[in-house]
Amino acid sequence: KNYCIEAVERLFTLAPKLGGLMSITQGERITSCSTVWENEEFEWKNVCPRCSKYSKAEVLVQKVDVLREGMRRVKPSAEFISWTYEHRNWKDAGIVEYVEKAPADVALMQNFEDNGRAEQLGKMRGAIDYWLSYTGPSHMFELTAETAKRCGKQTYAKMQVCCSHELASVPYIPVPGIIYDKLTRAKELGVTGIMESWYFGNYPGLMNKSAGYLSFPPFPASEEEFLKDLLYPLYGE
Repeated sequence: KNYCIEAVERLFTLAPKLGGLMSITQGERITSCSTVWENEEFEWKNVCPRCSKYSKAEVLVQKVDVLREGMRRVKPSAEFISWTYEHRNWKDAGIVEYVEKAPADVALMQNFEDNGRAEQLGKMRGAIDYWLSYTGPSHMFELTAETAKRCGKQTYAKMQVCCSHELASVPYIPVPGIIYDKLTRAKELGVTGIMESWYFGNYPGLMNKSAGYLSFPPFPASEEEFLKDLLYPLYGE
């Protein structure tokens, strides 16, 4: 814990103009005892002599708090974003507990469509990570956002706005109306920030322009109004 605090403190000391820190606090790899499970059902059976005294949510909160502490020592105004990328493997009760116990000044970022369900060509499919064809939000995201709103905490959404995991090798898929639908629902849930790409899904073009246009007020009153504003400069009447 001391090492993590010192590392983040040193980072912000050496780069004092940083606006904040975003960390994938849950998932992608084993980053703390909250990431460890021991069977195929992803049941948490922790054997760590220290962490086994706490719930999975409490261990994750401690991890967030340690990184946040190092940043706050140097720059109290900086923003910390905790991205729980792999919450799809958690039960609802654990997600709710984490959101309730997370520090009040941390932005909680959740994948918008992850772990959702969508019917395609007569088959029900699982939407893992990011999907354009499935508007979302998933139950997991709604649970996070609604709990955060009840607790007076910030929710951020993670999306892919140009292309997504249906076919990630395509630079962009031109469906700007879907971005309007996603961001409309995000606003209804009280989302205050969005991360709109990762190493793919960030190609310059119509979709990127759509997301930028919709990220700032005034928000168009209808999808038709949005599409007209977006496309008139390109196509005229």
